[in-house]
Amino acid sequence: MATVKIVPGALAHISPILDQLRDEEKEYLEQNVGTYNIAVQEFYLSSFVCTGLVDEVPVCMWGVKRSTALNDAATVWLLPTRRIDEHKYLFIRYSLLVLEELLREFATVNGFTLATNCRSLRWLKWLGCKIVPTENPRIHYFERQRNGS
Repeated sequence: MATVKIVPGALAHISPILDQLRDEEKEYLEQNVGTYNIAVQEFYLSSFVCTGLVDEVPVCMWGVKRSTALNDAATVWLLPTRRIDEHKYLFIRYSLLVLEELLREFATVNGFTLATNCRSLRWLKWLGCKIVPTENPRIHYFERQRNGS
């Protein structure tokens, strides 16, 4: 059985994760923002960053930013690798645990996802997130509140 660890994110995790990004995320980042630079920027802007390891190999990285100083919301980001698909049930189980932990600290967890990324949309719906189109037809906003809505 695979060994799963969630460890504090490190800059050294970024390159191995970006090398194995899923195609949808990689294409979007390359076309719009520059993959490595945006990952480093998000790393430094986040209150905390974690890396998911399977058998000591980084398979995903996520971070959390307080939306504003005046509200109790967290904006999250995720960099999933292709290895997530090899361990999808572990990923689902641990992502639910992480979301529950975030909702103990924040009243709302939100973020953005590609409108065409069916896997991410299914995962977010399974986690109980409300998904709403944005002005940009390529991007959807998602939100999950502490009370489940």
